[in-house]
Amino acid sequence: MPRAGFEKVRTGCKTCKTRKVKCDEAKPVCSRCLKSGRDCGGYEVPPTGSISWSRLLSSGNTPAEARSLDLFRCIAAPVFSGPSTTSLWTRRMLQLTMQEGPARDAILAISLLYESPNLHPLVSHQKEQQTAVMYYNRALRLVATKDLDTEIVLYLSILFTCVEFLRYNAPAAIQHCLHAVRIFQGSDKGRLPLSLSAVMRQLAGFTYFFGATLSGSPLLPYDAISCHGFRSTLEAAEALDGLMLRTLTLVREVYSLRRGLLAAFVLPPPWLARWRSLRQDLDAWYSGLAVLRVQQLATPPDGEAMSLCRVLEMRWLVSDIWVDSRLFPNETIYDAYRGQFERILSMATDEAHSRESLGASDTRKFRFESKLAPQLHFAVLKCRFLPERLQFLALFKKLAYQREALWDAVQLEEIGRLAIEREHGIELASESIDSLLATPMGALTVPSEGRRIMDYLVDGETETRTLPSGSKVSRRSICLTYRPDRQGPVVDVKDWIILERQPS
Repeated sequence: MPRAGFEKVRTGCKTCKTRKVKCDEAKPVCSRCLKSGRDCGGYEVPPTGSISWSRLLSSGNTPAEARSLDLFRCIAAPVFSGPSTTSLWTRRMLQLTMQEGPARDAILAISLLYESPNLHPLVSHQKEQQTAVMYYNRALRLVATKDLDTEIVLYLSILFTCVEFLRYNAPAAIQHCLHAVRIFQGSDKGRLPLSLSAVMRQLAGFTYFFGATLSGSPLLPYDAISCHGFRSTLEAAEALDGLMLRTLTLVREVYSLRRGLLAAFVLPPPWLARWRSLRQDLDAWYSGLAVLRVQQLATPPDGEAMSLCRVLEMRWLVSDIWVDSRLFPNETIYDAYRGQFERILSMATDEAHSRESLGASDTRKFRFESKLAPQLHFAVLKCRFLPERLQFLALFKKLAYQREALWDAVQLEEIGRLAIEREHGIELASESIDSLLATPMGALTVPSEGRRIMDYLVDGETETRTLPSGSKVSRRSICLTYRPDRQGPVVDVKDWIILERQPS
């Protein structure tokens, strides 16, 4: 069967395509062009062997399945990822629905989970979950009985990872990530699409963030990606993915050293040599982004490109702070980066205003790859200047998706809120943020080293507890790491985060 040429069948009339607007595809001429008095330009002839999307939906699918496939195509896939991997979701994955049964079943599962009214892990939508799991299990069984091409296996691994992200099943998602990355490492990478390589770098990054050990996470050849000059923001994004993967690796390697005695903190020379190399490439990348910005000023304003530049610079600034701070074991080192935090805050504020003007808030449900949630969470935790810190927390609700990979917005926001309360000794009710920002706080807003949370680990199961007021809350235990004595070892303190409040 020929590949389905979805994107070539429904491109609209030539005039709408040139103007990059949605065409209503009325025949014999487009109604949009007719009403505006423009010459329609006619429709392109679909290439031989192409199959229309409507025909695909009616090919052996029930009405419910056709609806789920269409929802994936029109609503979910376009917002799952960034510009460099959009075609993988909106084109290649859809083509696989006609080529491979496991892909079709996995996409049906993803669509059902995505359509659930709430993606919060505490909320269960039994019917959607049961049907989605049925399709997912069938896809896994089909894969086990087939001898598939490496490229197809990698695409299926991405789909299976996506299912587990939506189910909030971190162990299973990480296993799919590791499986995909190992297969990718042993493949002929020159035969694989660039968008697939980009997703593999993201999967490798997930393994470091969500529990895999350094020895268990295969490294990707990120050094082959040039950081010295870019022709487009997409090239800059690809290079930054490689830099962030290198940053994650270095950060994880000295994690145990930072938890030990401060007086015994000594970085190994091989690590320092790699740090210097990474530092040079980070600086070169930023210079390349500056050139792209100058080029943007000489062209008509492009809101999407400007937004991508803001997001990329915020990601770079977090990597910049993160990799430099690893040279020191103390938390007060982050106070030296106030200027960088203020820059992140300025760009995040601009991004929030841009999103509000475009009315884009309704699309912030789920992304397969992360966008801003980890960066804003880092800023809330490590910027100890209370005015900026409170603004970061307020922006988190405006900019973070409900779920970005396994980063859950509710949980990250509550961890940030808890960190502010414990470090500054204040009660931070949701309605008090604006009032605190309007109150002069003076210069003494930075907590001492002994009060600062170095790290945290969310552990244990979620439990429901009845408060003295009679209301019920869903909460989860969290282990906070401090260094009470400046020269001493760290200690772990148990605390709680409130994830959901239920009426009494």
